[in-house]
Amino acid sequence: MKKKGLSYPLTYDEIAERRADSLRVMQKRRVRGCAFLGLSLPEGSFLAEEPERLFATLEQGERLRAVRGEGGTSLNPAIHILRADGTDIGTLPFADSVLPNTLISRGVEVFCFAEAKKLVGGIISIAVSVWCREY
Repeated sequence: MKKKGLSYPLTYDEIAERRADSLRVMQKRRVRGCAFLGLSLPEGSFLAEEPERLFATLEQGERLRAVRGEGGTSLNPAIHILRADGTDIGTLPFADSVLPNTLISRGVEVFCFAEAKKLVGGIISIAVSVWCREY
């Protein structure tokens, strides 16, 4: 049986289970003046204090800040994904944070958009796309 093609907007399960197809869909999507860096499933979003409220208020397409973690001597510190109000969405997994860390260390703004979310049994899962200004 042939798999159905994906289209935007993507669901959390499509991003998690069909990563290569999801990346192709996102690469075709153009955000004015921005370069697409990848898709990520931030770690730690399940630790949200009020997951039901976060799920209800987080909008698909909401712009999120990517902030480099403080302290330590790591060349690849954690990158925290934050809402405008400072709510922590989670951190980019190590493999997804190498290029954004390099860009941030060179003064390039990196940011994310909420692409999909899922709430099962009080545990929230969020997928984000990662972008930067073209330079």
